[in-house]
Amino acid sequence: MIILIDAYNVLKNVEKGDFISDAQRRSFIKKCAAYQKIRSHKKIMVVFDGGPCSWPSQEKIRGISVVYSGTERTADEYIQSFLKEHKSKAQNIILVSSDRELARSASDYNITSIDAHEFYKLMQEAIESPKVIKESSKKAVKTAQDSTPELDALMEQASSTVQVKKEDTIEPHENGSEKLSKKDRALLKKLKKL
Repeated sequence: MIILIDAYNVLKNVEKGDFISDAQRRSFIKKCAAYQKIRSHKKIMVVFDGGPCSWPSQEKIRGISVVYSGTERTADEYIQSFLKEHKSKAQNIILVSSDRELARSASDYNITSIDAHEFYKLMQEAIESPKVIKESSKKAVKTAQDSTPELDALMEQASSTVQVKKEDTIEPHENGSEKLSKKDRALLKKLKKL
C-alpha cells in the first residue's frame, strides 16, 4: 500500500500557526518513519511544495519517500497527477489530506482519502502504543504454572470495567442487520491497515 501524504496540509492542520519550520518538517518525517516501521507499511510518500529544483525531485529520508513538487507546480498539482497516473492501483493507495479538491480527485479515481487530523491521530496512537505495551509487559510476572480461582475472579472483574470504544463496535443498519456493504467492508479493511 502507498500512503500519499499532502505534507504541508497535514502539518498546517496539526501545528499552530501558518509557518512550518524545517524542524517541524524533519520531526514529521521522523514520525512518519517510526509509523512506517511500527505498522510495516511498504511505502509512505510525503509531498511538499517547492524544493531545490524547478521540477519535482525525490529523496529517501529514513525510508520515507520525500517529494518536493518543484517551483513550477504545487504539491496539490503533483498529487493530482500522481493519482491520475496510478488510478489503476487505486485499491493500494490512500491519500492523506484535508484538501477538499484533492479528496474529490481521489474519489473520482476510487482512491480512499483520510482527513489530515484523523491520520495524524492514528499515527500518534501507533507510535505511542508500543511504549505502553512494552512498559506493561515488563511489569507482568508469571509466578505459577497453575491458575488460581482468586486470580481468575480478579481478572474477570477487572475486565468487566474496560470501556469498549465506539470504533470497536458495529452499529446495526436501519434494517437491523449488522452487515456492511461490500464497498464499506473494503474501505474498512483498507483503513484498518493504517
